Amino acid sequence: IQRIAEKYVDEFIDRVGAENVAAIVMDPDSGEILAMASAPVFDCNSPNDLNAGMTKGEIAEWIEKKNSSSDDHEYTTGDLVYTIWRNYCVDDSFEPGSTTKTMTVAYAMDKNLVGDDSTFDCDGGQTYADGTFVSCNAVHDTLSLRETLMYSCNDAMMQISDLIGKTDFTGMQKMFGLGQLTGIDLPGEESWYNMIYHEDTMGPVELWTSSFGQGYNASMVQIVSAFSSIINGGYYYRPHIVKEILDDNGGTVEVFDKNLERVTVSGETSDWMLETLYKTVEEGSGTPARVPGYRIAGKTGTSEVG
Repeated sequence: IQRIAEKYVDEFIDRVGAENVAAIVMDPDSGEILAMASAPVFDCNSPNDLNAGMTKGEIAEWIEKKNSSSDDHEYTTGDLVYTIWRNYCVDDSFEPGSTTKTMTVAYAMDKNLVGDDSTFDCDGGQTYADGTFVSCNAVHDTLSLRETLMYSCNDAMMQISDLIGKTDFTGMQKMFGLGQLTGIDLPGEESWYNMIYHEDTMGPVELWTSSFGQGYNASMVQIVSAFSSIINGGYYYRPHIVKEILDDNGGTVEVFDKNLERVTVSGETSDWMLETLYKTVEEGSGTPARVPGYRIAGKTGTSEVG
């Protein structure tokens, strides 16, 4: 699994290109990390050799890009070495985008604020009292609750977040581990506590944008852990890399089994979410993720670069 993840991360870098590309594969029923890959990469035997994972042209382009956007720091190859050494899956953050719509809907269902028979009218966005307009990705017209996830409707999420309210919404984010350390057994993890809104800093517009995963940051391991709890019956397991420790003779010294941290959603809600995410891949916005011969459930997630 690790080799496959690294293969496709490398292929994406070569074919499309990006400042960072990363992938995590987790067993949702235990929190065990089966694969974790990111690029650009470095050679562990020669960690200071940038040419192991980048061409000279790519190195020069990275330094030039960083220096063109910075007024107070002169970037060098040393900065690039430090950047590449970081584990993007754990040490860095990104705007998670629409993957977090699963949290918004699942929480609202568990609180009986919405149900399978709920409908939402999408006219392309919501306008706040001061004139601030927050757009959707399309005009979806009338959608069922299931369809709001299948077609990734921002407008519906904003309406649902108004039902939740900012006090419960920020509590929901904490329950799902946003702004919190996951406790993964790797060094350098950040909580990104200061990169999410809290009750005293979240206004109506921030509540709206947070409902569909924009305006705040989270790490990949935070998102995959939360997402797994939504589809595994509601169980949030601490993510872990190490499965067991063996002695020199191959004997087992210690086994690291699944560690249940808390329950996030009910089993009924989890079952509903799993079926909805299956339909998202089969019929909705996630159709490119279909794999012949397999039942795939998932949620698209995109965000904007300002």
